[in-house]
Amino acid sequence: AAMRTYGEQRKREFLTAAQSAPRSADTEFVPWELRLRFDVRADTGDFLSVVATGDAYSGGAHGNPLIASFVLHRPSGRVVTMADLFVDAEDGERALGEYARRELIARRGAARPLDDGEQRWLKDGTAPRAENYAVFAIDGDGARSARGIVLIFPPYQVAPYADGVIEVAVPAAQFSSRLKPAFRGAFEKASR
Repeated sequence: AAMRTYGEQRKREFLTAAQSAPRSADTEFVPWELRLRFDVRADTGDFLSVVATGDAYSGGAHGNPLIASFVLHRPSGRVVTMADLFVDAEDGERALGEYARRELIARRGAARPLDDGEQRWLKDGTAPRAENYAVFAIDGDGARSARGIVLIFPPYQVAPYADGVIEVAVPAAQFSSRLKPAFRGAFEKASR
């Protein structure tokens, strides 16, 4: 139901924009297009994790990216957010963000050091705020416990558009002590 609602909302927004767009000789032949796809990213004993990706193109250099995630916690029958997983959402997001920053700095630093603007961009995009962690997937497969969480950063959140969607897999050992008791057993133990 959550995925259907998301898809229908994107469709309504797209059609409303298309119907109200000004018409001119320059824009008459611009092919508007909405693409949206849903992919299962993980299926563990406790979680089913689906990521929606696509774009809405209405002219210009590129389409507007669309990305969302849906994480079903099977035991509760609820679609959970990142904040739902942690005793203190800000503390959990801070731990995830610190790991993500280190990882992304290491990735980029291999080519060249980040300049001051890039460092500020990265710090802001990984700050402990709900909107920075709205898109994520569970890292796991089969009936095993989840290995961790995959943070999914849309274009422009932590890097330029040209870098695309950026993902960082955070091992459970980095955040498991911050999880609510109801979710601790769903992730691999830190000692594994």
